[in-house]
Amino acid sequence: MKKTRFLFSLMLMALTVFTGNVFGQSKTEKVQVEKISINKKGEIHDHGWNKLGYITKDISFR
Repeated sequence: MKKTRFLFSLMLMALTVFTGNVFGQSKTEKVQVEKISINKKGEIHDHGWNKLGYITKDISFR
């Protein structure tokens, strides 16, 4: 019984290490920061001056 538990736990540890290597993240991806700007009228624009929406005192719309 102890031998079976030992072999099962050994197999589980080996499987955990193997799947960590296979499905692990190989390179770090940099997160791109997108800048937005809000003008006096409350219009929200991205970096390329594409209109994303507008903001009012009550509710912000998209």
